[in-house]
Amino acid sequence: MDKENASTDHGGFIPRIIAFLRSLCYAQVLFVMVCLFIALHAGGAFAYEPPIGIPAPLFGIDQTAPADWLKSKSENRYYIDNSHPKASDFFNANGTPGRPRKTIPNMVFPAGSYVEIHGGPYKEQGIKLRFDCTAAKHCWFRGTPDAKPVFTGSMHIVNSRYVILEHLDFNGGIGGAMAISGNTGQHIAIRHSAIRNRFYVNHTSGISIQPLRGGNISDVVIYKNRFSELGNWKTAKDEDFHGVTPNLWARDATTSLSRVWILENEFSHLSGNGVQVIAGNWKNSYKYLHHIYIGKNIGYNNRQTAFWSKQASDVIISQNISYGGRRHGTQPGDGIGFQYGPDNIWIIFNKIYDCNYGIRQSSTNPTNDHKAYIVGNLIYNIHPEPGFTYTPAHPYRPGVAIALWHGNMTRYVVDNTIHDVHGGINSVLAGPVHVSGNIISAIDNRDYHMSMYNSAPMTKVDHMLFTESRGAARFRWRGIDKIGLQMLQTQAGVCSHCMVDDPGFIDPANGNFGLSAGSKARNAGVESTVYDEFYKRYGIDIRRDYNGLKRPQGKRFTLGAVE
Repeated sequence: MDKENASTDHGGFIPRIIAFLRSLCYAQVLFVMVCLFIALHAGGAFAYEPPIGIPAPLFGIDQTAPADWLKSKSENRYYIDNSHPKASDFFNANGTPGRPRKTIPNMVFPAGSYVEIHGGPYKEQGIKLRFDCTAAKHCWFRGTPDAKPVFTGSMHIVNSRYVILEHLDFNGGIGGAMAISGNTGQHIAIRHSAIRNRFYVNHTSGISIQPLRGGNISDVVIYKNRFSELGNWKTAKDEDFHGVTPNLWARDATTSLSRVWILENEFSHLSGNGVQVIAGNWKNSYKYLHHIYIGKNIGYNNRQTAFWSKQASDVIISQNISYGGRRHGTQPGDGIGFQYGPDNIWIIFNKIYDCNYGIRQSSTNPTNDHKAYIVGNLIYNIHPEPGFTYTPAHPYRPGVAIALWHGNMTRYVVDNTIHDVHGGINSVLAGPVHVSGNIISAIDNRDYHMSMYNSAPMTKVDHMLFTESRGAARFRWRGIDKIGLQMLQTQAGVCSHCMVDDPGFIDPANGNFGLSAGSKARNAGVESTVYDEFYKRYGIDIRRDYNGLKRPQGKRFTLGAVE
């Protein structure tokens, strides 16, 4: 899939509309289409649809800026344009289009404030913005869609609440662009902005979200922004210029950060991760960075990973697209991944392709009670980059769709579709692994559909479909190497309801992994306990397939990610 189409192909809405229309008669379809035409031409719009499993934020998505703010006589209106020939701060507290302010006021903006910025570049470093606003009278800090002001400096949003920052262009400059910080903060949204072409300096990110020690920040929305060309994404050196970082590094148990939404952004050509969630290496830090929602974003051609979580809890990574993950120095080239023992991390309904690894678990602390869930993902075209010396027996080899390098966590790998990869599911060090409902097809004829090393005694596998399109189904089960399904069932005592067959994909060459009517994967699965676990924990039903269709469509679950 090309980049232009991938940015809108997250599954869910369009397939459900098509399925709904197919269920109607001709007259009903005509009526629906007429209603849609009237709604669109009357200025109506579809309501925001959150990613599967992610609740919609209460603030930051649907609010629209006041259209008549210039007509208001309120003293809390500010107009800034440093490029205007009459711009001046002298006896000009607010500014007007005819005589704008030259700089952004250094003040606490009260409830109902509206700040509009034009021109640029604004070169000041560390511009401090403080907004004391309310749900009834929230604040705006914005450019306009057709004339985004340019910033080469940076700004800090400190001790703020109920503010929307939008239509800003951080183009050029050094280091991070925006930081949300302070002792307190809630209901802060950054949206429809660009952060690009900035030079790396000292472990930074485009948008940092990090309270001061002892502080609490919650309900932050990062929505529909574009992050590109941050640092040197092709360097072999370790350069951490991330897109967005919910971060508690060097904090303690008096500090917390929660309910952060990172939605529908684009991350490309970064020398770090698109999103990195990190609480830091202090005791039980994962408890204080929680409920982080990463949904419907697209990440591609980054030096590190598109979406990555370190210490945190209740991280939901849903309906994202990741591709172009290739090796750069010590970075192996992943689509999505996690390390250092996050608890209740959910990697669900994502599309990952054209990477060295699909989903990878790296170094993890010894915490078997922590859980990771990999559910309903579509993973294909996962191969080592050209020229890489490939050793199929090596436990950490590239080209693996789901690579669980380190143990000490309980992992669930459920209802995923894996196709055209070197290796399917690979688990190395000891730790429980529960595998069910997956389709694994088109494996390289030197590799394995599944390879379990020290984790084999703690692995449960059943209700799977393997295809032999590139040779016989092959498994490595600790000391037993290159065995077929029958030997796996008799000697390892697992996979009693597994089968070897063609999955019957409709058009995998063009990304359609729906199943033909005769596919034996239909109605061949069982409902995993992970769906009930998600509902009990979050109150949201994720019994869906990759396209958002309710599961099951038939009497039983269908194997793989697509019903």
